Formats: sequence, structure tokens, C-alpha cells
Amino acid sequence: ERRAMGDENTLGLAFMTELPWRSRRYARSDVKAAEADRLRDALGFRRRSAEAPLPAEVIAWLPFPDVDTITVARGSRSGVQPGSIARTASGLVGRVTEAGLASSQTLLLTDVSSEVGALVRRAGKAQAIGIIQGTGRGQALNLKHLLPESDVKPGDKVYTSGFGGGIVPPDIPIGVVTSVTEDKAHFLKTARVTPLTALPGDLREVYLLRSSQAADILAQPLPSPSPSSSARVSPSPVPSSAAGFPAAVPIP
Repeated sequence: ERRAMGDENTLGLAFMTELPWRSRRYARSDVKAAEADRLRDALGFRRRSAEAPLPAEVIAWLPFPDVDTITVARGSRSGVQPGSIARTASGLVGRVTEAGLASSQTLLLTDVSSEVGALVRRAGKAQAIGIIQGTGRGQALNLKHLLPESDVKPGDKVYTSGFGGGIVPPDIPIGVVTSVTEDKAHFLKTARVTPLTALPGDLREVYLLRSSQAADILAQPLPSPSPSSSARVSPSPVPSSAAGFPAAVPIP
């Protein structure tokens, strides 16, 4: 019996000694699997794109809770200009607001000053139009200006509408509706939308729609939007560095 207990203790000690190693190995496996999934999605997106998208590494982000801005390692030397659209394989990220020679500042969807025209779809069918507005880092997006008769439900998918002069092209995924509320005082509905793009801390690479591609979009005929459905993205005022760009935190 003592020998059996000794064997059990030895096995238990060996297991406890091996556990941290196994945990690290499994953690590495999870990271590798996630990276493989990201690369697979990126490759599929690049193959589906009519024009080769411009990959840009995320090198910094602003450390303010109400300002969601990242710095990417592409600039005017690569054809990037203010107004260039940033996205991932999953969906819309934001819009370039400042372009240096080799880097650019990009305002994210979640910034409180960010607004873009949106189209709600269910099973591929258009349900309603509205405006997506950011509410701050880590927060869900607001889908506002929905008409009272709009048939919008949790689970509906939200895409860019392309209205507002074609600055943001149509049919880029934005997120998924999680809840809908009715503002009876103003005869409107609003919805909460979970964005499909990663938070700044998890965002490592984006794809940029360069100026030549934006010009092609602007040349396409688009429906005339109403004043309430115009898309705009305006940067928030933030502290600037000596170089003229906002002070940012480098991505490790």
C-alpha cells in the first residue's frame, strides 16, 4: 500500500512538473492556430479582391479611451492619401486622416467622431439604412436614424451603404446587430452593432484602398443620399507630437 501511495505521489509530482510546459506548448499552439487562420483569411481576401490591396502593418495606436486612431506603416510614397479606406479581411476598419511619406494616421470606426452610412441586410436582402457612429474604444457601435418601420433584428448584418459621395465604397462588412431600441419621442429606432474588426491592441495589419482605387469609386454613379444618411468621418482633436502626428504608443 505504501509503495502504491509512493507511486501515486511520484506520478502526481511528474504531472505538476510537466503541467507548465504543457500549458506553454498549448498556448503556443493556440497562437500558431490563430495566426494561421488570420493568414488564411488574408490570402482569401487578397484573391477575391479585384485589385491587389495594399497591406499595411499597424505600428502604433493612441492611448486615449475616446480616441481610436492607429498609425500604419504606409504613406504617400505608397499612394496613400487622406481619405484612403482601411479594412481587414473581416471588414471596415476606418479611414486615413493624415498621410506622411512612410506612415499614416487612421481613424477607426469606434472613434466617437466617426460616422459612416450603413445598410442592414438579412439573408442578403436589404432591410434598412442608417448611420453607424463610434462610441469609444472597446464599445459597440451605434446604428442611428433608423425609421420606425425599419425591420431590424438582432443577428442582422451591417454593411457600408456607399452613400455620401462614394468616399466609403458599398458592401464592406461592418458588424452584427445585437439589440434594437425604439425612441418613441423622436419616432426613430437605434441599434447596437458589434464590429467585426479587432480592437486596436489585436490589430496587426490592415489593407488600404489607395487613391487610384478611391478615384475609381468616386467616378461610379451613386444614388443621391438624403442629408441624414451622408457618411462622414472626422478626426477627434488629440495631442500632437513634435513631428505633427499625435503622440502614439508603439505596437510591440
